[in-house]
Amino acid sequence: MKHWKPFLTLTRPPTNEIVWSGRLIFPRSEGEQRKFNFEKIANITSELMSPYGIIHGDITSNKFPPPRLDCIRAIYSYFAKEDLQAYANGLDCARRATSHPNASSSMYSMLTFLYVEAYRKQIIEVSNSPLNDAQEYAEKAITLDPGNARAFQALFAVEKTRGNREAAIYAASKAMSLNPYDRDIIGDYAAYLVSINEQEKAKPVLEKALKLTPVLPSWLAFYAYLYADVTGSFKTADRLSEKFQAEDSPLLAIAIILSADRQNDTRRAHAAANTLNITEPDFATTQSQLLSAVALT
Repeated sequence: MKHWKPFLTLTRPPTNEIVWSGRLIFPRSEGEQRKFNFEKIANITSELMSPYGIIHGDITSNKFPPPRLDCIRAIYSYFAKEDLQAYANGLDCARRATSHPNASSSMYSMLTFLYVEAYRKQIIEVSNSPLNDAQEYAEKAITLDPGNARAFQALFAVEKTRGNREAAIYAASKAMSLNPYDRDIIGDYAAYLVSINEQEKAKPVLEKALKLTPVLPSWLAFYAYLYADVTGSFKTADRLSEKFQAEDSPLLAIAIILSADRQNDTRRAHAAANTLNITEPDFATTQSQLLSAVALT
């Protein structure tokens, strides 16, 4: 039996512009095909549909997205840029979407993330008790669809913010069991495990997240760095930090400072610290304070 190597393409109408393409290479052994097909299709689905996948990226960059996707685009625009106007647009859209009787579990999940963000960023105009509201929305999302992995990720966001480790780990594990190929859920859980210093548990989860995510979002790149750093893989950590740009994220600036400090590269450390002071003036810039700032315990 010869290898079958079809190409799959995703196009955008009406011009049929190719947004994504990929090749499937099926194995010779018929006995292996069923497992291979499942694994390959699941990976492609993650590549296309996850929050850091092709479709969401295309929606975000497309100047004229389909109207029905405006809400999702507005919300992901905030998480990509962390701009307060984008946050207001996304929150307004999510509130309107969940005001309908047939509101989806996924939209309640998105509303949960936005309320957790209101708590983290102290956006006091949103709610007097944003975490309580977020908990309510997450539970509503799960009630509407107990099989929705994103709904359990939303509950995970609430529980980890409250500091409830056992409940957070349960929610994240449940989300992963419902969708073991969602790179955002896997990366989210990996970052959490690194942040609470559960490095043995973090290792396989982080490895899977990195395998599924060829182009890392800044937060995941930072936690990949932090894992290498705290487990003593300093060469790997320093190699990762060399690709970081301090302007891209405060977390990446922190990684650059820590790595440059270890390498006695005062010029690079000062440059990153200056960038951090401009973008996040409340951040501390000494090594011990920086580690506290990322909640590594």
